[in-house]
Amino acid sequence: MKFAYISYFCLAKANNMESLYALHNALMRERTPAIRRGLMDAVDPQHPLIVIRGSRGVGKTRFLLDFYEEHYADDADVLYVNVNNIFLASEGLFSFIERFYKLGGKALLLDQAHEYPEWDEEMRAARDHFPSLSFVLAVSSLVRVERSPYLHGIAKVYDLYGLSFREFVELESGEEFAPLTFRDILDSHEDIAREVTGKVRPLAYMGNYLTRGYYPACLGTKFHANYLLEHISRTMDFDVPFLHHVDLKFLWKWKALLYMVATEQNHRANVSKYSHHVGISRAMVLNCLCYLNDARLLTLLFDKEQEDDDEPRPSRVYVHNPNVLLAICPKRADVSATRKSFFLSQVMSTCSVGVSENDNFLVDGVHEVSVRVEGERLYSKDTSIRLMDMLERGKGRTIPLWLTGFLY
Repeated sequence: MKFAYISYFCLAKANNMESLYALHNALMRERTPAIRRGLMDAVDPQHPLIVIRGSRGVGKTRFLLDFYEEHYADDADVLYVNVNNIFLASEGLFSFIERFYKLGGKALLLDQAHEYPEWDEEMRAARDHFPSLSFVLAVSSLVRVERSPYLHGIAKVYDLYGLSFREFVELESGEEFAPLTFRDILDSHEDIAREVTGKVRPLAYMGNYLTRGYYPACLGTKFHANYLLEHISRTMDFDVPFLHHVDLKFLWKWKALLYMVATEQNHRANVSKYSHHVGISRAMVLNCLCYLNDARLLTLLFDKEQEDDDEPRPSRVYVHNPNVLLAICPKRADVSATRKSFFLSQVMSTCSVGVSENDNFLVDGVHEVSVRVEGERLYSKDTSIRLMDMLERGKGRTIPLWLTGFLY
């Protein structure tokens, strides 16, 4: 009887592996043509443990499948698996990896890796026991991989953001444009804008990008705002409490805080005010702001003079990107808040941004930048770099805002 049980158990495992390969093949067949993400060029495919980190809806699953297509096309010894698959739950992550290795496996692409209990510890054990295996993991933006004692020094982490304005324009127009650096924009924006506008009219794409262009998962959905609101709710209802052990009874207050930040035109991070209106302690407000920043629902900025503090407190708080802002408050978000959210979502993927002494944005600690909307009065004493909304081409220190969307 014992031998029969072992034989049955081994057969079940073999069938499970076949099912996982069948699912992998089905996913590859069902892939539809889409834009190649710029991050693909930044990832070192030779690194043995790659971590792709991103928020819900930015295309982590698609990126893993594209990575397979680009680096392992039709290699039967490479497998994509979502760790939430019931077969992995029955067998255990390390045991599954061990069996995959024994069957000749070369590389595993593991989606939602952070949702497996003690995933980082088991991944470290797998790296130690099977050094010839390669791994590409997709995890939530809430996961602070660098702080894991098991993965520190052995994992190469890459952040996947939503579609940049450049990527969206490419997808919509069929044209191709090279990503820029912030220095490129400062030094050559007149020439760059002339070249881009010779192919497309970028402002014609801005309205759609602001409402639905950041999240690939929302493209093509008829009710994209509802779809995005569902993503936001799942992030707050599941991801935050799962990864940070937040008491579920506070989640409604956290959602109220997110709504309060989104609907306020004053972007100053007034922790005492938030605490009073939402009904949670100041310490919990600070924790909430940090978690929502990690979840890429909010963006926190800090004053320049706070940079050396052990525990700096945010000076400004913005909704992370205009898609989220307009989904939460479609009729209450003003133009200035939307454009500043656009600027931050584009620039902070490649640059550091803080708050200057003049209450403007400070890019990379050096460049003072102000974001201006159409018709806004310009002051003669304003020495900042002015990023203008609804400007197709600029001159001197006045630069089209849309160009900051070409940074990645």
